[in-house]
Amino acid sequence: MGGLVGRGSDIEEKVKSAKGLTGVCDLPGSVEISLMALASGSASKGVSTIQRCSAAPVILEFEAVLNEIGIHSSRTGETVEVTGGALEEPKHSLSAGSHPIYFSCLAGLLAGAPFQTELISGHSENLARGTIKALQSLGAAFSLPVEGTFPLKLGGGKLTTGRHVIQSPDSGIKSALFLAGLGVEGVVELVQDTSGEDDLEVLFRRSKCRIEKGRVEDGEGHQLSISGPLELKAAEHELPGEAGAAIVLLLTAAVLGRSDLTVKHVGVDLKSRRMMDLLRRMNVKFELKRTQTESKFHTRQIQVKGSELRSVKISNEYSRLFLNELPLLAVIGASSPGETIIRDAALLREGPVDCISVLVENLREMGIQVGEMPDGLVIKGGRLQGTTVDAKGDARIGLAMISGGFAADGETTVVNPGPVREHYPGVLERLGSLERV
Repeated sequence: MGGLVGRGSDIEEKVKSAKGLTGVCDLPGSVEISLMALASGSASKGVSTIQRCSAAPVILEFEAVLNEIGIHSSRTGETVEVTGGALEEPKHSLSAGSHPIYFSCLAGLLAGAPFQTELISGHSENLARGTIKALQSLGAAFSLPVEGTFPLKLGGGKLTTGRHVIQSPDSGIKSALFLAGLGVEGVVELVQDTSGEDDLEVLFRRSKCRIEKGRVEDGEGHQLSISGPLELKAAEHELPGEAGAAIVLLLTAAVLGRSDLTVKHVGVDLKSRRMMDLLRRMNVKFELKRTQTESKFHTRQIQVKGSELRSVKISNEYSRLFLNELPLLAVIGASSPGETIIRDAALLREGPVDCISVLVENLREMGIQVGEMPDGLVIKGGRLQGTTVDAKGDARIGLAMISGGFAADGETTVVNPGPVREHYPGVLERLGSLERV
């Protein structure tokens, strides 16, 4: 790990103080786009190669579920080969996943299958209903329970042409509609108020299939459409990076005065764009260069240097969008002069670990003054002191404390860090590959 992050044992991580991090690194792949790429590869004829494919738990679960319906894949690190072809009827019920794009992609693949598949809950029912409604516009057959959404059965019917209208763009609905629409004879349309992200469009173009996109004639909004039946061709896809990983690398470097770090393949999705807004608010010094992956995904290269960070208030939309990164932002705030305030983060108290209380406890152990609120915390910036902190098995806190250890005086030991390497695959390895100054 280059002396930066040391693996103490199965239940702890040790981090030595650093004055700066320098070098060049890329990012682990975007989780959302990795799900779409795996689904697109499943619908393609031949073997597709996906470079920079996320290895997050939800991705590995999706790969296993695809195998249950006859789509085989092999993984070498962050490169996956997917063999597309005819779907096979699974021998048992399948998980609907915990990620909205997971359910949407799986439902889009199965909607036109000649057999019925039962999906078991694990996904937000409210978000799932939007995908179900979109697929029903193509005549997809669903068998729903008397109450709620799951377990449900889908497939076994013939899909038809259709037009579905939504307000805000939704990558899940788009993925479901057009994956299902590939086998439809005729036009499949999606109308939304703005053009939205070009994620699925890039994947389809790479596979020799175009989603037409333009303004609605004699009306408001934007129209996306395909005219089928269409067959995706096997292709090589190089994906953009995950915004959450970019935040960890960029802020860990920025808080250290002698850093000079270049991060490649940062996406231009909503979260990545908001991340750059947040960096500006925090007074991070960075230079931006427009780039593209080999697959023509628009990306950014960001060079960040050690910065005199500014304290900020994080609330509302930012707290919702960066919920899993809030522990990291709290630790970075602890190293910034002034008062950092985090609000609208009550969801961090849910689950087996009350993240807010654990953050407060650990930051105080590191010599920082912290005030606790029902939905957040107030942090008075100071100098972090290396010590032993306990993440209580939560990977979000574990990663945040590891990042904080770089800025702390002395050595920091993070016990019970949780499955950091599993839930943030490739992040600690990239931190460890950088040169310490």
